[in-house]
Amino acid sequence: MKTLRLATFGFVCLLAAAQEPRVRNAKLETRAAAGGLDAAAAGLARQQPTGWFGYFAGIADGGWQSCSNVVHLDGAERALVLVRLESGVVTRIRTLPPECEIDAGGQNFTVFTGVTQAQSVALLTRIVKASDSATRERQRARESAIQVMSQHSGPEAEQALERLADASEPDWMRERAISALARNREPKALAALTAIARDDKNMKMRSYAVGKLADRGGREAVRTLTAIIRNDPADEVMRQAIQGLARVGDELGVPALIEIARLKDNPPARKEALRRLGQSKDTRARAFVEEFVK
Repeated sequence: MKTLRLATFGFVCLLAAAQEPRVRNAKLETRAAAGGLDAAAAGLARQQPTGWFGYFAGIADGGWQSCSNVVHLDGAERALVLVRLESGVVTRIRTLPPECEIDAGGQNFTVFTGVTQAQSVALLTRIVKASDSATRERQRARESAIQVMSQHSGPEAEQALERLADASEPDWMRERAISALARNREPKALAALTAIARDDKNMKMRSYAVGKLADRGGREAVRTLTAIIRNDPADEVMRQAIQGLARVGDELGVPALIEIARLKDNPPARKEALRRLGQSKDTRARAFVEEFVK
C-alpha cells in the first residue's frame, strides 16, 4: 500500500509540473492573460520587444516527436505555443509537447497563464493578418500561425480558418487556410472545404481545395469529387478531381474512376479517368481498361 501511495504521489507531482513549461537559463516572468492574450502580448512587445513568450493551448493532434520518454497513450491534449519577438515584431512561432525542457539562452521568457482557446486563436489571427510582412522571416511567422491554428482543438480555430479562407483574403492566405481546414477534424471544416472546392469563383482556389479534399479522403470526399468532375466547367479542376480520386485509395477511388470512365457525355473526363485507371495496379482497374480497349 505504501508503494502505491508513493507512486500515486509521484504521478500527481508530474501532472502538476506539466501545468507550467519547463524553462531554464531564462529571465523568466509569469503573467496572467486575464485581460486577453492579444492585449497582453501587445503590452509585452512594447515593454520587452525582444525575447520569447509561451502559453498552453488545447490541440487536436500531436504530430510531433516527443521531447523525452513520455508516451501519451491517448495522444497529447495540450501543446506549448512559443512566440519569438524581435524589435516588438513576431518573427517565429512553434509548438512543443508540454513535457519538453526549454533552454532560453539567457533571454527574456514570459509565460502567460489562463489562456483560453478563443484567446489563442485571436492572437494567431492577428499575427496572420499583420500588415508588416516585409521580410521573408515575418511572412513565415504568418504562415506558421495558420499551421499552429490548424492544430488547435475546438470550434474557435475552425471558424477562424474559414474566415482566413474567405474570398476577400489574398490567395497565399487562402491556400494555407484551405490546407489547414483539410487537417482540422471539426465537422464543419469538411463542409467549408467542400463548399470552396465546389462553389468558389476563383478557379485556382477551387482546384487547390479539390486536391486537399482528396488528401482528406473518405466517402464524402469521393462523392464531392465525382460531382465536381461531372459539373465543374474548368478542365483544370476536373483533372485535379480525377487525380484526387486516384489518390484516395483503391477501395473507394477505383470504383469512382470506373464510373467516370463510363461517361459518354464527358469525353475529357472519360479520357483522364482511363489514363489514371491504366496507371493503377488494382485488378479491377486493369480488367476494366482491358475490356474497354477490346
